[in-house]
Amino acid sequence: MSISYDTALGNLQSVINSNLPLEESWGKIIDFYSDLLPADYWNTLKQINVGVDQADLTAWMERLVTESPLPRDIIAIWIGIVKILDCDDNGIDKEVYAIYLTGSDKYDSEDADWAVNPIYDPENRYIIPDVLNLTDEIIKNDLENYAFLDYILPLAYCALAITDIIKGRVNKNYFLKHQKSIFVSVGFDNGDWINLAPIN
Repeated sequence: MSISYDTALGNLQSVINSNLPLEESWGKIIDFYSDLLPADYWNTLKQINVGVDQADLTAWMERLVTESPLPRDIIAIWIGIVKILDCDDNGIDKEVYAIYLTGSDKYDSEDADWAVNPIYDPENRYIIPDVLNLTDEIIKNDLENYAFLDYILPLAYCALAITDIIKGRVNKNYFLKHQKSIFVSVGFDNGDWINLAPIN
């Protein structure tokens, strides 16, 4: 069955708006697609401990803006989703999912071009979440649906994980030294994105 990108984004936004805990939100995403795209890996995906990276992701965000404080003019943060080359334990380069954080003095809820030329581009801005790469390992053999799942599941996980961090984990004072509110969006470079609740 073909699923439109608009339908996928609409479902993700609905789950985010439901304000459920991270694990429950992830379960809602998996249940939605398991009904539409029957496969034997959905239960494995649902059992992933999606909270395992939360402490590290929170510490990464706080460390970035502590070591490289946000400039006064920053009003929006972009959490980008990319694939990069990383050495495995045997010293062999392997393509893995990573996310990065940048900031801008511009923001447009309808157009993510504001994130293309950031004025806040800190060192060590990348982190490799285990959950993203475990998800990729589970779905990569589904040749028929991989292109779609490789889009929606990373976007869903990152949106839900960052939402969870903003809601109750991160020290917001690190981000709000110059602004009362910071917009946050998550998405792919040159691809789809989703706007999250601001840091305020």
